[in-house]
Amino acid sequence: MTALFFINKSECYGSINLLNITINHGIIHSKGQGRMIIKIIFLILIWVLPIVMLTRTYVKMSKKEQEEFKGELRNPYALLIVGLLTIGLLLYFSGFILLVKPLQHIGVSFVFIYWLANCINGWKNGKLHGATSGFLIFLGVIGITAYGYVNI
Repeated sequence: MTALFFINKSECYGSINLLNITINHGIIHSKGQGRMIIKIIFLILIWVLPIVMLTRTYVKMSKKEQEEFKGELRNPYALLIVGLLTIGLLLYFSGFILLVKPLQHIGVSFVFIYWLANCINGWKNGKLHGATSGFLIFLGVIGITAYGYVNI
């Protein structure tokens, strides 16, 4: 976005950069405003779209399926597992879009906790062998260590 800024051109030497606004020869240039609008749109989409899709799917379900879904939501373990992954990914991408590192770190931590809990749950339920579960946990630890090494 540009706007005219009426000053004497002899008073404006070079450019002044303050808060992503550059004043150069009497014209104000806002470098980041268009990008910020796109970031806000993406942020709204990644938080609102899953809610809208879940609501739409719930409305399309039969009454019996809706009751089963409500029963699954009352199970704290299932809610914890799915909630950690979903909230973790949403927080990570929100932090990525807004360039907020602590938000990214919290999101990655949630996804890592989900990874560990899912590996342990698979081992306890007999879906994974102990060695496979241990190897997956080992991969998760390597992944979180690499993330910490690169980003912190």
